[in-house]
Amino acid sequence: MVTQYWMWELVTEEKAELLAALARLAAAESWTYEEFSRSAAQYFAAPENADAEGAS
Repeated sequence: MVTQYWMWELVTEEKAELLAALARLAAAESWTYEEFSRSAAQYFAAPENADAEGAS
C-alpha cells in the first residue's frame, strides 16, 4: 500500500501561488468546482515512481 503523504510534501510556495492564480482564473471564467479541481489536480498528482518509493 502506498502512503499518501507525498501529496502534502509537494505543496510549495510556487504551487500555492499557482493555485491562487488558477482560482482567480476559474472565478473569472465561471468554471465549475469540478473543472477547477480537475485542472488543479495535475499539480498534485503522484510521481510516476510513487509505488516504488512507497515500497522502499
